[in-house]
Amino acid sequence: MPKPPLLMRRAYAPAFVLLCFMLGSCCPPTILTDSLPPGRVGQPYRVALEAECWGGHWWVSGELPPGLSFNSNGVFSGTPRFSGLYFLNVTWEDVFEGDVISSVTRAFDLLILEEGETLTGESELEFPNGSGDFVF
Repeated sequence: MPKPPLLMRRAYAPAFVLLCFMLGSCCPPTILTDSLPPGRVGQPYRVALEAECWGGHWWVSGELPPGLSFNSNGVFSGTPRFSGLYFLNVTWEDVFEGDVISSVTRAFDLLILEEGETLTGESELEFPNGSGDFVF
């Protein structure tokens, strides 16, 4: 059976959202990740963000550190080339049949350290198992 026209699907989207909330089977979008761990120039960086709901996609605004990318699955990855403090806004959108039903945005600060640089009060930036792979 073919999909109904886009206009018809959009007309039903608000009713679907209301039904989801009434039945308790949908949730308001929430970004669960509170902060981004610092990275280091020349070392692989990978962070996967988490959201309360499923079925949506991610996007980022702001200047990513050169060498890093961000995909629609909410994953920062790559090898930073320059140190600095980067200010990013990350948005998670709940999508139903191609239409955005709701979204949430959170601001993040991402610190990229120079090789050998340490954070105040810390002797060394440590990665779990030395992998540089953080999952929140």
